[in-house]
Amino acid sequence: MDSAYLLYAAVRNGAQVQPYFVKTPFQPEFELRDARRLAAELKVRLIVLEYDILSHPQVSSNPSDRCYLLDIQEIDIIG
Repeated sequence: MDSAYLLYAAVRNGAQVQPYFVKTPFQPEFELRDARRLAAELKVRLIVLEYDILSHPQVSSNPSDRCYLLDIQEIDIIG
């Protein structure tokens, strides 16, 4: 499921939400622009966290489970 849709649906249904964007070298700039635009349209504050994911040897070694490792690191950052 797309996180943009989840945010839209949550706000539309009155949920108290806090969106985060974890910015790493893997996210292109247009994704951050899109996230900021959507947050502004929905009138919610977007928190952007800069993170050097490549500083983790488990990720920078490019293993087959790198997507899982990225997700775990991002969850830890938001914490």
